[in-house]
Amino acid sequence: GKYFRRDFVRMKILQNLIAVTIGYILVLAMMIAYHMEYLIREAVTLDYIGIGKVILGAYIIVVTIYLMAALVCYSLYYDYSRKKLAKYFK
Repeated sequence: GKYFRRDFVRMKILQNLIAVTIGYILVLAMMIAYHMEYLIREAVTLDYIGIGKVILGAYIIVVTIYLMAALVCYSLYYDYSRKKLAKYFK
């Protein structure tokens, strides 16, 4: 009850952005660890710029999807909470 809708949704989106970024980094680290033998063997011939573009593109897509979902969900949650709070005050 102490937040405006805009502030509440922004705070939750920021929390979601941090959580998605940490999760993405952990999944990326696990994938690197799993393919470490191949990466070491082919270290000289790998296209690092291409790999970086794919990783960055995938990150942008994942973050966009999660943040849009968070925007919708937390907006609906705020409306629901305000209705319940109004009912409680009555």
